[in-house]
Amino acid sequence: ATGPSKSSDSGTTQAAAAPSAPSQPARPGRAVDPTVYKVPLEDSPRKGSDDALITIVEFSDFQCPFCARAEATVQKLQDEYGDKIRVVMKQNPLSFHPRAKPAAKAAMAAGAQGKYWEYHSKLFSNIKALADADLEKHAQDLKLDMARWKKDLANPEYDKIIARDQALAGQLGATGTPAFFINGRLLSGAQPIDNFKTLINEELAKAEALVK
Repeated sequence: ATGPSKSSDSGTTQAAAAPSAPSQPARPGRAVDPTVYKVPLEDSPRKGSDDALITIVEFSDFQCPFCARAEATVQKLQDEYGDKIRVVMKQNPLSFHPRAKPAAKAAMAAGAQGKYWEYHSKLFSNIKALADADLEKHAQDLKLDMARWKKDLANPEYDKIIARDQALAGQLGATGTPAFFINGRLLSGAQPIDNFKTLINEELAKAEALVK
């Protein structure tokens, strides 16, 4: 499946976006879509056990407010499901978010020192603080080797990784952010946590049956 040709924040344009007001009923969006996509993990940042029965691959943008909202949801899911879930992050900075790509490269540079997820959390907790000086301050706060971090920012491999992840998002029809693939099934937008749980529980039951 393919999406619209122009990428967008899922929270504003995707049909599966979260409701704009609490009084609206939660929309299941694609949570019921049975299509399973093959999503290569490659060398993308991940957290959680490699033996987890559920893998959530997220295509995200550090300047996207809906991605920041979804970050809290993913954290709650990890707290609730524990080692049954692992999360893999793909970089999909949208063209109309000029600070998203520099932020993604800064996070990957932090990852070279084993601090990707800590930097990732810093970015989503300070989504309006993405200027070069802000990115440097985040690195300092995490006590990174600053000379190494600044050198790694210029690593051309990071541009290749971002381009690869963006191309993959397009191939999978994940043209907006955030987009999640839960054991290969697409859930698009910053949706209510119950929509995630519905899909996770379906896939968890399948995986547990296979293990047995």
